[in-house]
Amino acid sequence: MHWMLILVTSVCIIIRC
Repeated sequence: MHWMLILVTSVCIIIRC
């Protein structure tokens, strides 16, 4: 699901990966 990719990206931005 594409929405899952968006979720992962959001978390990535929050934790500054």
